[in-house]
Amino acid sequence: MPDTEFLLECIETKSRYSHKKFMFTFIFVIIIFLLMWLNGMFFRLSQLHLSSEYLKTTVYLIITIMASIIFGAALFIWDMAKMLFKLNKKRFLLEELQKIR
Repeated sequence: MPDTEFLLECIETKSRYSHKKFMFTFIFVIIIFLLMWLNGMFFRLSQLHLSSEYLKTTVYLIITIMASIIFGAALFIWDMAKMLFKLNKKRFLLEELQKIR
């Protein structure tokens, strides 16, 4: 592989890694805030004494939908973490190869 192509590969891998790392951190923080919000909402709703069965069903439906969204986001974060791990390994490998060259 020519030096310019190798250098381009190094730069591209490092930039992809930093972008994925930023997105992972951003989404992780959002999920933490959503979990805290959902916990607070569930606590406040459990304090209410809802008399109507329709209101109770609506509240539990909203909580179920939010929990499903958070679960999906957690799976997305898990996938991003695996991708970050692979990119980090490739980045380290390219850095070591660059030292050898």
